[in-house]
Parts: sequence; structure tokens; C-alpha cells
Amino acid sequence: MNDTTTVVDDGEQFHAVDTVARQRVVRAMFDALDRGDIEQMVRYMTDDVVTAFGNFPELNGKAAFDMMFRDVAKSVSGVRHDIHDLWQVEQDADVLVARMTVTYTRHDGSTISLPCCNVFRMRANLVSHYSVYMDTSPILPAHTQTP
Repeated sequence: MNDTTTVVDDGEQFHAVDTVARQRVVRAMFDALDRGDIEQMVRYMTDDVVTAFGNFPELNGKAAFDMMFRDVAKSVSGVRHDIHDLWQVEQDADVLVARMTVTYTRHDGSTISLPCCNVFRMRANLVSHYSVYMDTSPILPAHTQTP
């Protein structure tokens, strides 16, 4: 997959990144996550994706992400990501930042909404590094809070 276009401006060539396509990937990934479709979600990631979730140790690869997601899913019955802002970082076109509110539905039907910021490093319109900055203590059992 090629995510850049060669642009000529006043005789100078440079590569422009398709920011809209990358934003669509991030939005589609969250749509899949909110539906609980982990198989679809990992299609938007590179095979060697690195995931950093809060202060837990980094995970490497799609299989590790899948396992982490399934562990988190045991603690809640549903999740919804409301994206407020989705920016491309000016200094590094391969990085996107999403500011969100994530609403978790607990098994008893109650909900809790938490602020969250995710940072994505992209490679060929796929997520190669996925960092989640959020306080997970209100949703995860105490035994999962220790890295």
C-alpha cells in the first residue's frame, strides 16, 4: 500500500501524505473495536504493531494485541469511542493523535466515560505503533493494574 503522492511545486518534488486516508483508517479501526470485531480491527495494523496501553508493558504483534483486547473485554460488556479531535502531527506526517471520550459498559449495565488520548504511528496507511494514554483504574480489576 502506498500512502504518499509525489507533488511538484515550483519545480520541487516532495511527498504528500494522504492524511484523510489515514484518518479513515483510525476511524474504521475504532468502529470495528466498538462492534467487538477484533479480527477486522487488526486488519488496520501492521503485522509487527507495537501496542502501549497505559502503563502496561508494550506488546508486539497482532496476536498480542488480540489477547490484550480479549482480556480487557472480560472486564466490560461494551465500549464506545467518541472521537473529538483527530490530528496529524505537523512535525511527523506518520503520526496521528486522537482525543476521545471512551464509554465503557460494565456487566451490570452501568457505564463510565473516561478521557483518552491515543497516538498512532502509521506505515503504509496501517497502524504500526498504537499508544493509549488513559487512566484504566476505573474499568480494569485491581490485579490487572500492575504492569
